[in-house]
Amino acid sequence: LGRSATLATHVLDHPTVSKLHAEVTAIDGAGARVVDLGSSNGTYVNGDRVVGSAWIQPGDELRIGPLVLVLDKGVLVRKRSATTILW
Repeated sequence: LGRSATLATHVLDHPTVSKLHAEVTAIDGAGARVVDLGSSNGTYVNGDRVVGSAWIQPGDELRIGPLVLVLDKGVLVRKRSATTILW
């Protein structure tokens, strides 16, 4: 996940999102693993800053810049939006 269309698989277009901000890897039946890639403004899971990596479960909130994504049935869904980011 990141701001750069050439570097990130999924683009989050906001100036506070780093060019290559975070990596999310789905794990079958166990949620997903989030790795902060040295972002300037941090990556947060349920309000806690990710240091290195963190696990997220269905219903957890992932915040990158001002964007809040929720893990729902194996996909990250932008909160209060119909936009879906597939793995």
